[in-house]
Amino acid sequence: MNPFPRRFGAAMALVALLSCAPAALAAAPSPATRNFEVLSTDGNHLVVRDETGIQEYTVPEDFRFTVDGKELAAAELKPGMRGTATLTDATSTRAVHVTNVKMGTVISQTGRSVTIKGDDGKILRFTQSEADARGLQILVDGKPVRVSNLNPGDRLDATVVTTGTPEILTAQALDESLAAAGEAAENGATPAATEPVPAPAPAASEPAADADAVTDAEDSSAGAASLWMLVLLFVIVALFVYFGLRGPRRNKPLPKPETRT
Repeated sequence: MNPFPRRFGAAMALVALLSCAPAALAAAPSPATRNFEVLSTDGNHLVVRDETGIQEYTVPEDFRFTVDGKELAAAELKPGMRGTATLTDATSTRAVHVTNVKMGTVISQTGRSVTIKGDDGKILRFTQSEADARGLQILVDGKPVRVSNLNPGDRLDATVVTTGTPEILTAQALDESLAAAGEAAENGATPAATEPVPAPAPAASEPAADADAVTDAEDSSAGAASLWMLVLLFVIVALFVYFGLRGPRRNKPLPKPETRT
């Protein structure tokens, strides 16, 4: 019996198994466990510091964090707590920028933006993004405060969470902004419509940690897929070369017995 078909069928089954392995790995869930420190809480939205930088987590109602061996819901967490969280597909994360304002003074607010001068003399303008309802979040004592509730002259210690870095104004740009707001009030126009564009801020921005994390994840997954393809191609070529060189085995005829005369 020729064993070549049987061996060739086994080789093809091995090739099929190897080709299905990358798809099976890609379909398997890949939860990620991260160590975090809570910076602020707002319902199911939390701002934390983890291995990827400063992130905002949006979690479902039944999501639980592990703190000191206890399972806690998002509403039970407080700023300063440390623990671990196992992220799944139901968890939403995004990189945010956090600015801590100590003994700041509100200079102006238009309902969509607020200008605050810190005790270090730095003038910051935070602008609410109209395309993102959570583009700006001001937290005092860990609780959110609406921009419209702030008034010029208010003093506050706050944590400001934004999707991007805040604008840094010069003293001249601030004076021009306040002068334009005064003229708008005299003319009956809204300050938001006449608020000038601030002067260019010095380069003092922090890179978005999640962009690097996503890029690294994409690079690693692409590298893994390429490695699987190379292994699969090598196996296929090796099998074809092996069977091509060896060829089917032929049964040699048995020698005829010698006859003596």
